Amino acid sequence: MDERKLPKFLTMKQFREAIINWSDDTIRRRIHDEAMPAQRDGRQFIFPTQEVLDWFKRRGIKAG
Repeated sequence: MDERKLPKFLTMKQFREAIINWSDDTIRRRIHDEAMPAQRDGRQFIFPTQEVLDWFKRRGIKAG
């Protein structure tokens, strides 16, 4: 993952391809229950890349 240059914000599709392939329900549950960093962009979520990677590191979940 470090080898690839990721954009500052990820769409849901980019999140699944670059970070981890979770279902919509799992992603929404992690955002709501575990404070995974995400922002609303209309009806979609966008994810601040560095904050999401840091969130995974703190929880010890292997991303990528």
